[in-house]
Amino acid sequence: MAAKIRQGIVGGVVIAGLVAGLATTSGCRRSDEGDNRSAEAGGVVDRPPAPDCVQRVDYVAWYSARHFQGDWPCGRDVYPFMFDEDVESALRAEEELADALNAASKSPWASSELPGLAEYLRELRPYLEAYTHGATSDNVRWFCGADTWWPEPHPDYTKFSRVLGKALLAAAWMDAPPADHGAASLLEALATNFRHAGHLRHAGGLTAFFANSIIRHMNYEAIRRALSTQLLSGKDAAAVLELLHSEDEPRGIAETYRCEWLSLLDLLQQLHPGGEFSNRVAKELKQNEYLPAGGMMLRSPKRTATGIDNWFRPFVEAAERPWSVETYRQVDQLARKRADKAGGDLFLNINLPSLGRTYLFGMTIETERRGTIVIAALHAYRYEHDRWPTSLDQLETLSPTMRVDPFSGRAFGYELRDDRPWLYSVGLDGVDDGGNHDPRAAGSDRKKGHDLVLFPVPAGS
Repeated sequence: MAAKIRQGIVGGVVIAGLVAGLATTSGCRRSDEGDNRSAEAGGVVDRPPAPDCVQRVDYVAWYSARHFQGDWPCGRDVYPFMFDEDVESALRAEEELADALNAASKSPWASSELPGLAEYLRELRPYLEAYTHGATSDNVRWFCGADTWWPEPHPDYTKFSRVLGKALLAAAWMDAPPADHGAASLLEALATNFRHAGHLRHAGGLTAFFANSIIRHMNYEAIRRALSTQLLSGKDAAAVLELLHSEDEPRGIAETYRCEWLSLLDLLQQLHPGGEFSNRVAKELKQNEYLPAGGMMLRSPKRTATGIDNWFRPFVEAAERPWSVETYRQVDQLARKRADKAGGDLFLNINLPSLGRTYLFGMTIETERRGTIVIAALHAYRYEHDRWPTSLDQLETLSPTMRVDPFSGRAFGYELRDDRPWLYSVGLDGVDDGGNHDPRAAGSDRKKGHDLVLFPVPAGS
């Protein structure tokens, strides 16, 4: 197990890293069996069992029964090239690659225009091929070789996936024959990214949620830029809409909170009973007095479990409602009570996640998803009617939900300016400022008087 411990890990990260290598021993069991069906393998329950820390409940098995089917391959099986080869070259230049992509994506480009980026993409070609192959393989588990199975993707791997997602879009645009201006290859690259994001969605938890959302954000932005620059034209809009509607339904934020809830309960049961975990950690670190025998970290496992439940339950209940700024305010107020909820419990102080900004990030990504679908529908309408619609109500094939701005609960702002569509969200302040754009309007209370313009793509965003 010692080989699994990363160098320089301290505090809570030491705990999380070591626990991943420990076999589950004892922990918590359900105390509300009347409200849940069996948590044994193959059973499905509606919410995490409420523990009393008397006997073991395998929360990972519960999670597996809830979210997975069959014997899925793991990441090492599907992406052997990435795991077995040195990926330093891809990680090292992420910032340089991102800068080049941001500069270049404002208009279509060719390899000859950016030789440095083209050379970098050629170096990444084997990784891009592995990434593409992995995205076509359904049902990927993200961890292999651990004594207990953790469904979260590794943070370093999600960073690598983000780099390859960006590079895949760049390669699709740069390598496309001039005759078709890249539509077919770009759509294929977008589909690959969506499939990969779907794998991340199934991994559950906050790490997977953020990785999934970032890759989807990249795709939505790429689609809007491509339509804005005519890299994707009106005749491609139907294919874009088909792709967007075939995307894996994004995991609701409540599901993400629920998965994180389960992860902490699973972590807790591995720390119980008192003393055993402390002694094993001390032995692994060759520090006999690392933690006092008797489990100082878990003087009351039942109280800690109750603290976990009390923390997550109101977040899940709030997040199960439709997206809204009002719900975000409620979630944000709950998140501000983290220190009070953790109290003097060291486990809770280290491990309770702060969830307020997660909700806001999820609402922003949902705004992008709906806005991108509306934009594609606008281009499809123009291709069919040879004019832009004067109102979103004229997009009769579009689901009414897709026209609703999550930040206002009303239709997106829309008008024609110089015979071009102008689509925007009102942003976090909830006030329609006529499309006065600031890219931070959806993420900051301080950006009052600004909106989030989705189309046309503002210069420099």
